[in-house]
Amino acid sequence: MRQIKAKFQRIAGFPGVIGCIDCTHVAIKNPNRINGERYRNRKGWMSLNIQVVSGPDYEIQDIVMRWPGSAHDSRIFDASRLKLRCDRGELEGILLGNVKGVFFQD
Repeated sequence: MRQIKAKFQRIAGFPGVIGCIDCTHVAIKNPNRINGERYRNRKGWMSLNIQVVSGPDYEIQDIVMRWPGSAHDSRIFDASRLKLRCDRGELEGILLGNVKGVFFQD
């Protein structure tokens, strides 16, 4: 973790960062008539909402690829093992992300 924090510090002068987190929508075909609408995102098309945490060298540190497009980014994080590890104190530092342009620390 010290090396990761040091690399982020060198990149942007931002201390304590252990990863950058965000979600992205990946388009899919409608999976079926019964549950298909769960996959319709807020923009109206079918997708999976995928959460990714990257490190300072653009490596993927964590990825969650099981949520339908209708799931909100915060819901995905709240149900993730990553959040559980943070809550347990296994990971100490800042996960840098944005929600409507506002930076937050969990």
